[in-house]
Amino acid sequence: HSSAATNTHTLRIFDSKGALVYNHAYPITGPYQRMNVDMRAAGSGTYVVALFNNTGKRVASGKVVIQ
Repeated sequence: HSSAATNTHTLRIFDSKGALVYNHAYPITGPYQRMNVDMRAAGSGTYVVALFNNTGKRVASGKVVIQ
């Protein structure tokens, strides 16, 4: 049994070379919610976005292109 207060997901963003450029834990309070990320300083390129649950398992991933 896990309460909503302790349920967190970690959003990690990697650049095209595999370097971690963003790592932040978000408290999860519902099935769908916005996770604001400021990537203005990262520069243009292709990034891999991965979401991990509170046990460290990857639950979603995708690519984002910043131009």
